Amino acid sequence: MEFETDPDLPTPEQPSELELFAYLMVGDLLGPLMALVGQGRAMAQRGFDLLQTAEMLLRRVIYLKALRIELPAPASATPAGPAAARPDETTRKATKPDTPRFALIEAELADATRPKDPRPLLRPEDCPRISVMDENARPYIPPPEPEPRSVTRPDFETRYRHRAHALARAFTNLDGEAQRLARWIARQKARRAERQSPLGLPPAPDDAEKAKSDPAWPVLSDIYLLADSVLHPNTS
Repeated sequence: MEFETDPDLPTPEQPSELELFAYLMVGDLLGPLMALVGQGRAMAQRGFDLLQTAEMLLRRVIYLKALRIELPAPASATPAGPAAARPDETTRKATKPDTPRFALIEAELADATRPKDPRPLLRPEDCPRISVMDENARPYIPPPEPEPRSVTRPDFETRYRHRAHALARAFTNLDGEAQRLARWIARQKARRAERQSPLGLPPAPDDAEKAKSDPAWPVLSDIYLLADSVLHPNTS
């Protein structure tokens, strides 16, 4: 991928400089973004696109740091059950139940477009059954379904506030966030999971081949394009 020369913006061929530039750019954006907190829905909407860009920039800076961290393989490569909470998550929920964490994992595009089978797995009528009709025989009665929990989604202004504060905390805890992401990467590798990247989109076609030998390259390309969009916003 060819990059237009900008005297203020390092290119992906300058990885250290570009990574630092992106981190400092997020710091510059935090002030205006935090100033919109508590100013009403209209102001939160004005800042939301820029907030998302800042999140994507910082997430990629954290990813670059995580790629440089070498962790021992997890003790067990068996996927944990849904009820098995990880220690760090359990501690966080117990100590700060209302404190949202910075989202390190982006939703994959395929998650929103892939058709899903609405049926629950292994319904009784989907499975072959052999019944012995005797005096103890009785028809299958499915267990009652629990009442759905009422979940009230925070309003837009509250969601903006939560995400802005989470961004600010992650910015000041870069090493801790990189360690957290490195643990996720290690778990994905140990499980041989299909998804190995926390980013929502695969590398651009021009970067796909180079990404095989240098996983940081497409991340740097993303950072460059995101930073350039901040420096030269599309006003059309």
